[in-house]
Order: sequence, then C-alpha cells, then structure tokens
Amino acid sequence: MRRLIGKFFKAVFLLLNAYFVMIGVLATILLFVLMSSMTHFGDYLAMPSLQTGDRFVLVVKLDGTITEEAQAWRRFRPKDQISMHEMRKLRDLIVEDPHIEAVFLDINAVQGSFTTISELRSIFADLVKNGKRLVSYMKSGDNSGYFLASAGEQIIVPPAASIMIPGPVFNLVYLGKMLKNFGVGVEVLRSGKHKNVFEFLQRDSPSNSAVQVYADLEADLRDQMASAIAESREIYPAVVEQWLRRSLYTPEAAADAGIIDAIDHPSDALNELMMTVEVDQHIDHTDYLRSQRRTQPKPVLGIGYIEAFGQIVMSGNAWQDIVPENITAELNWMRDNDDVKAVVLRVDSGGGSALASELIWHELHSLSEVKPVVVTMGEHAASGGYYIAVGADYLFAEAGTITGSIGVAALNVNLAEFSDKHGISFHTITQTERENMLNFGRSLSADDHEFLQASLLDTYNLFVERVSSQRDLPLEKIKELADGRVFTGEHAYALGLVDAVGGIVKAFNKASVLAGFAEDSPYRVHRYPRRYSVLACIRETWDVRNCLAALQSKGITDRLLALAKDRVVAVWLGSLLPITF
Repeated sequence: MRRLIGKFFKAVFLLLNAYFVMIGVLATILLFVLMSSMTHFGDYLAMPSLQTGDRFVLVVKLDGTITEEAQAWRRFRPKDQISMHEMRKLRDLIVEDPHIEAVFLDINAVQGSFTTISELRSIFADLVKNGKRLVSYMKSGDNSGYFLASAGEQIIVPPAASIMIPGPVFNLVYLGKMLKNFGVGVEVLRSGKHKNVFEFLQRDSPSNSAVQVYADLEADLRDQMASAIAESREIYPAVVEQWLRRSLYTPEAAADAGIIDAIDHPSDALNELMMTVEVDQHIDHTDYLRSQRRTQPKPVLGIGYIEAFGQIVMSGNAWQDIVPENITAELNWMRDNDDVKAVVLRVDSGGGSALASELIWHELHSLSEVKPVVVTMGEHAASGGYYIAVGADYLFAEAGTITGSIGVAALNVNLAEFSDKHGISFHTITQTERENMLNFGRSLSADDHEFLQASLLDTYNLFVERVSSQRDLPLEKIKELADGRVFTGEHAYALGLVDAVGGIVKAFNKASVLAGFAEDSPYRVHRYPRRYSVLACIRETWDVRNCLAALQSKGITDRLLALAKDRVVAVWLGSLLPITF
C-alpha cells in the first residue's frame, strides 16, 4: 500500500513538474512575443511623420537577397532580404500617392535568380509606365544591379565604381577525374538526350549535349536581358549586346558608351533629383510604409559622436564592419539635427573596399562643409581608414596609431594548376570577352590585366587627389608618400598627414571650440538613435550583449554621453560608468 501511495505521489509530482515546465515555456514565449511587439511598436513611434499635402522623393533601398516570403512574416525577416510582397505593395502605394514626386532607387548588392531579378525590375518599370519619375543610383555595377537600374529614366554611379556586365554566365565544375582518383564509381540512370544533371560526376568536361543546352539558355537569357534594357534605354538590342560582350567599364567609359547617364555621389544625386522636382524632403521607403507621427525631443545643443570600427565593406553587419549605408545614415542624421553643432568621428580600421571608402569620404566631406568634423584615430586608420578620415576638417592620431598606407591593391586567384593536379575542371559558357576572368581555371588574359591595372590606377589617382586636396599638400609630395607605406601617428604628424597627436578627449575639446562652445561648459553628446528589437539582437548573435545594452539604454537614458573636462560619463550596459580616456 505504501509503495502504491509513493508511486501515486511520484506520478503527481512528475505531472506537476511537467505542467510547470510547460507553463514556464509558454510564459517565456509570451514574454518574447510581447517584448518583440513593444520594441517594434517603439520603431513605429520613431518613424518620421508624413504631413498631409507634403511632396517628397521616395528613396527605395535595395540590398540583399530577394525573397517571396509572406508579408505576415516581415517582422522576422533579416534586414538583408528584399521582400517581393513588400515591393509589390510599395508599387501600388507609389502609383496612387500624388505626394510622391519621384523615386530614387538606391541599388547596392542584390542577389537572386534571373527570374526574381526580372520580376523585381518589372515592378519599378511599372512605375515609369504609370508616370512616376524613377532615377536609379547603382552602387553595385554587376549584372543584377545594372539590370535593375536600367528600369529607371536615369542611371547614376559613384566615381570609384567599376561596372562589370558580362550578361548570363554559366560556370560548370566537373569532378569525374577526381572521383576516379579516389576510386569512386558513379552510375547514372537517365531518360532523355539532354538530361545531363549528373554528368559532372562522371565526366571531366561538358558533353556536346550539355554545351548545347547551356549555350541555348545563355543566348535566350542574354536576349531577354538585352531586349529589356534596350527598351528602357530607347536603343537597339544589338547595342546592349555589344555592351555585354565588352563587359568591363570604368564609369567614364560607361558614360561615353551610353550605359549610364551620370557619375555622382549618392547624396548629390539625390539632392539634384529633389531640386529637379522642386521638393525639399526625401523619405526612406521603410519609413514610408510604417510612418507615424512622433514627438520631437527638446533641443539640447551638443556634439555628435560616430564610431567607424572594422573593415570597410559595401555591405556587412552593423556591429563589425564599416558600411557606407550605415555611416551615411548617421552622418545625415547629424547634418539634419540642429542640436548637433560639431561632429567627432572615431576611426579604427585597416581599410577595405575602395568604393566604400570613397562613398564614406564624400559624405563626411559634405558634412564638413556644413558643420565642423573632427576625426580621432584609434589603433589603425590606414588605407581606406585614412581615406575616409581625410574628409574631416581636423585629424587627431594617437602617437602609436598605425596610419597612412596610401595606395590600392587587388587580388586575383586562379585554379589552373589546382585543376590539373586534382582533376577538377572549370568550364565557362558565355559570349563575354571576359571569359578568362570569370573562369576559375584560367589565368587572366593580357587585356584583362591591362584593364584591371588601368582601373586600379584610376582608383589610386583618386585616392591621392583626395589626400592632396584635403590636406592642402602638393600632389607631388603626396605621391612620394603614397607608396603603401604605413606611419605611426607621430610620424604622420611630422609629415603633415594629420593635424595633431592626441586622443578622443582632445578631439572633443577641439570640436567644442569649433562649435563655438564656451570653455569647460557642459554639453550633450548626441548619438544616432539606432532602431533595435529583441529579435534583431538574438538574430545578430555575434554581439548580443552590445545589442541588448543599446536596446536597454535607448528608452532609459536616450543614449546620453555627458562630457566634462577629462572624464567621460558613458552609458554602457545600462549603467553609468566613469571612463577616463
């Protein structure tokens, strides 16, 4: 009897334990959903208000992979995805909204199949057919980027861009010899002459049948692409086909050929469009879709502070890389915020993309024409890191900062010997003259080398000109230093590459003087109000701590840094910590 009672209570205990565990799980899920909803609701409140009767230019940013996910799951979609559902909804809204005077299509790196790219392009082509003005700004001059951009009435690229439009390319890899070397036998059953799906496991090169299949596909897709571009550009398809055969262009060569219409920086191109349609505001399409009125904060004069840490890339994660779009958003916010009287930019980067560096340099230089900008260099501000830094009015480097490295380098890898050694064959079927460049198993041709070297030289000359004009030093002197050498902060100061040796406190002191603040008077340090959500913090697992800290401090302290003399009181992980620099 005692044993039965014991078993009964044990069973009850197990049931209760399972019950409470389930309650805990459900409560956790409910809390997670509520927190997510609240943070996204906060995002809604942070949207700029759209006043009835306002006329504006709508900026549509395309960067990421095209997806056909249901609109209901938009909240859970990573930021590097482009929802076709959202784009279709946006098209319908734009066509019906008389307040949208024009659309500025900001294209970065768009990924998708030819079909999805074509469908996305048709959405924007429909806007033109419905009488909306569409200007395309193409940062990524590849097949996808140009195909999308060609839907617009005008195509603009940045000065340091390179345009590579080979048209359709099929890269085929064959493993037959390698598998034989490993003693792997492959037997394939098939029906149909052109059912060649598994032949790459049996052969060392494509069969005549496969070559014909891919050649037909390539020709068909090329014809579709050329015809669509020709219709929008109002030229003959044969002209577009010639563009695709040539494939590789500098911005100047592309403009001369009629491939693009202008070379300009994104902010200048957008401003030019706004002047043309006679409006004084532009709105991001995500803000447009989720617009709500918001209460403006009380004005508090101060200095803006921006951090640029990591590798300079055209697209990447916001925590570890310096991305033009992210930095531009911060710079524009500083420019438009009347409470910000000067800006301090902290740079710690060894460089990266030349195009991304040029874009950031221009935005920083444009800001410096409106408000004083002071750069403080961290451990590194070399190559691209120095490139963006020279856009400021005043440069500080720590004595041990590694800076300079003024120059440009490119890397090309081919697997020709690897292919011979390991039996992996690479075959490219295309009509472009850049077949060697696109085939991993071939070395670059002499023409490829010549063009790439010329393109690299153009970028180098642009870099040197930026340094010469910004530092007010003769071009000949800069060229003597622009051989890739790196310098300490002390050496750079002696050479005139920076204005002073010092850290972040000296940079803030200098900014306060340039802003016209009285000596030793307290002021607010303004930070760009990033939008965070719990889901974003969990998804971006590389830096959950900082993400959640920013989420926590956002509503509690308005991310305020109060600066007083040599001590900075900074918000960090939800606490106020005195930090001496």
